[in-house]
Amino acid sequence: MKIPALLVPALCLALAACKDVALSVVCPQDPQPAVVVGVFDAVTGESVATEARGWYTVATMTDSLRHTVRGEGVPQLAAFGPPGVYQVRVHRPGHAEWVQGGLVVEKTECGPATVRVAATPQPTQ
Repeated sequence: MKIPALLVPALCLALAACKDVALSVVCPQDPQPAVVVGVFDAVTGESVATEARGWYTVATMTDSLRHTVRGEGVPQLAAFGPPGVYQVRVHRPGHAEWVQGGLVVEKTECGPATVRVAATPQPTQ
């Protein structure tokens, strides 16, 4: 499609005026988790997050992981904390504690960028 030469300056001005609107970010209303932990049985691979509980540490703050259901209805554990470097601990009765550290959660315009990990606590003897 050809644009007449007389319309080019007007089009440029119109697009320049809209640049802030085109680059605006729309954030979700619900807070997004910093870390989401899928907890799976080490033998069957089935989700066992409903049987587990956990904690996370970021900087000097420690808090519990919340039970959530995300995605296709699969239960998970989630950390709702600030950006930073996380350590996550998951406990499932009859299983060794599962620990993962060094999870780097970056800051975005809408809060922390979600990091996803899979935990497979091993059965104790």
